[in-house]
Amino acid sequence: MCTCLACWATAWHLLILLLCPHAVATGKVFISMTDKYKQDAVDVARELTALGYGIVATRGTAATIVAAGVKCEQVFKISEGR
Repeated sequence: MCTCLACWATAWHLLILLLCPHAVATGKVFISMTDKYKQDAVDVARELTALGYGIVATRGTAATIVAAGVKCEQVFKISEGR
């Protein structure tokens, strides 16, 4: 069984569709990863984007995702206020 984050995202999406047949793949998913996992976040963001979700991430994670060519909206951390 694969445990990578991209496979997890796909499995999560399929589970939602099975449990909620009226669910649609729209909306936004928030991603914030520590430096160690930022490259994994790119795979997850790419997979979720392919499924129809928008991606929202904190500054560092958003920069990594955008640098990989995946569209992502940057948001502030709670501690950054605004």
